[in-house]
Amino acid sequence: MYGEFDPEAPYGTYTRMFVLAKNIPRGALGLLFDQKFGLLVYSPVYVLAVLGAWWLMRDRQDRLTPANCS
Repeated sequence: MYGEFDPEAPYGTYTRMFVLAKNIPRGALGLLFDQKFGLLVYSPVYVLAVLGAWWLMRDRQDRLTPANCS
């Protein structure tokens, strides 16, 4: 561990065996929809923010531009 430049040295082979890219979709779903710690359970306003951003990008008249900012 000491004298080793690799930051994963204290963990041995754990990172090579268990930190895999195939776990990213499952982790992202857990981050959003987990009943105890999920973002959308405790902060459903994030869904409304995404919908509102989509609505503003779609409709040119509702955008805040210098021409309609008076």
